[in-house]
Amino acid sequence: MTEYLSTHPAARAWHWRNETPVNELDPGHSLRIEAEQPFTLRYVWDGQAERHEVAARSGVFGIWSVSFSASELSGKQRLSFTRCFGDDWQDREHTVTLHTPEQKAVTRI
Repeated sequence: MTEYLSTHPAARAWHWRNETPVNELDPGHSLRIEAEQPFTLRYVWDGQAERHEVAARSGVFGIWSVSFSASELSGKQRLSFTRCFGDDWQDREHTVTLHTPEQKAVTRI
């Protein structure tokens, strides 16, 4: 039984939600920012001034998301973002630290 529990495969995609935020991400993983309603994501890379905005896409089970592939995240150090639901921008900025192959985040279960 212990052997079964200790040998689970690592998820390739991590899912950020209010209930389960992702604070750190190891290289080679993609990231999906999700919500139960449509939203617009405003984000910046590595604290730069240039902002990007993208509308979430409707997915399965009524989940809306914006996805970043592992290759999009590669070479970056930090993703900072906020979301807009309708005309209501969140008052909070969220940050995900993106680790390099030399740095690994703490393993989570």
